[in-house]
Amino acid sequence: MEKDTNTAFKKEAYQGKIHEYNLDNILEKLGGHHIDGKQRSSEMGKKYTAHWRDIGGDLWVNLESSIHFDYVIETKQGPIFIDSKSTSMTGKCKAKAAIQCSAFKKKFPNCKTYYVYHGLQDKFITEIESLVSAGFLDGYCKDGFDDDILKEVNIIPPKFNKFFDLIK
Repeated sequence: MEKDTNTAFKKEAYQGKIHEYNLDNILEKLGGHHIDGKQRSSEMGKKYTAHWRDIGGDLWVNLESSIHFDYVIETKQGPIFIDSKSTSMTGKCKAKAAIQCSAFKKKFPNCKTYYVYHGLQDKFITEIESLVSAGFLDGYCKDGFDDDILKEVNIIPPKFNKFFDLIK
């Protein structure tokens, strides 16, 4: 049984990497920035990091750990944070999502938060919907990126694109 679980986990992790790679390409073309993993120490990664203490209140104030989303798209209305997810939303994931989104919404009051799933299973939709209705998430994409989450926003193009546009 353990061998099957390990194989399933590896397959899910591999699919997650493919999904994130594809999402990287899509969001980069839209002016988005990858701000997690190796990019945490980049200028954008540092600018758009939240901490547990950002939630506020006595319970969180002494916790130093940082919290990250995978991507940010800067808009004139405020940052849009996007996290790449796999296929499920467990109770533990839901609690983590509420904490993560609370910290970001407190630190960046005009931000929007979205999860982009790779084949979200129908049995978990009520969990996601409860996060949306409670105001933690602004929305989600059930199976891959849907650019409807970017309608009616004015994306601020990255500065380096202006340089390359002049060369053309």
